[in-house]
Amino acid sequence: MKYRSTTLCLLVLLTLWQAAAHAAPDDTCNGQSFSKTFASGAKWRLCWANQPAEGIVLSQIRYQAPHQPERRVLGQASLSQLETAFDDGSVTPLFLSTEAGFGGNNLQTLTAQDCATGTLHAADGRNVLCETTRDSAAIPTNTSRNAKGNYWNSPATRKSAHAITAYAGVFTKTARLNPASV
Repeated sequence: MKYRSTTLCLLVLLTLWQAAAHAAPDDTCNGQSFSKTFASGAKWRLCWANQPAEGIVLSQIRYQAPHQPERRVLGQASLSQLETAFDDGSVTPLFLSTEAGFGGNNLQTLTAQDCATGTLHAADGRNVLCETTRDSAAIPTNTSRNAKGNYWNSPATRKSAHAITAYAGVFTKTARLNPASV
């Protein structure tokens, strides 16, 4: 009897431990949120924050196809590091996110002119993100066909002594999330 109760106790503890290991991910929005619903009914919802090192960090990225339940497709996305190298060798490479940082005061303040067809979003009292929806004649896909329709874009720019780096997340109505760096 003593061994049965010990075995039963171990099974209960193992079950509780496994339940905790497979718990639902944290859905807390650390930052600001916005969403986009396309004419087709497809919807994106996400949070964003301006972090000193990473810059714009997207989190809790969720997609809902028309007439389907919403699902989380990505927990968090940010640029981890971008090296700026110059061909003449006169400048030491600069690792932007670890040495200079993508975010904080390094993000360029956007004006209404910079975001003429979109909506400006502010962090720390400055407009740093422009949310736009644009028509696209051909949205590249990873198949031989191009998708036609709209895409939702969230660009931000980072200024430095060497260059201005633009980066964005492009969200399509067909559940594509394309991080981009230019």
